[in-house]
Amino acid sequence: MTTVEELYEITEKISDNLRNQVAELLIQALNDWRSQVNSIEDYSEQLKKLFEIKELTRSILETEMNRLNPETHSWELESITSLIEAFKLSRTEEISSLINYISEKAVK
Repeated sequence: MTTVEELYEITEKISDNLRNQVAELLIQALNDWRSQVNSIEDYSEQLKKLFEIKELTRSILETEMNRLNPETHSWELESITSLIEAFKLSRTEEISSLINYISEKAVK
């Protein structure tokens, strides 16, 4: 699962409510980003570029988002908040682990 469309498709196959909630938070994070993102990888790269980081983890995002001015980065903050909530609910730390968590129990 790499594109936003694939993420939408997989949410329809998820039977676990918590996983579905996590998937919906990730979709919300992607949709709330200021510019259009076509893939989860694209979203990750934009986050890395914004914060000038090499690794994208929940703990790094929680620290780095405090550097953003809410008046000029409201969309980004909204997006990052949803992503962090998805990390917390899934008990994951990295984006790849989050994707694995979402797709793990999807009905085939």
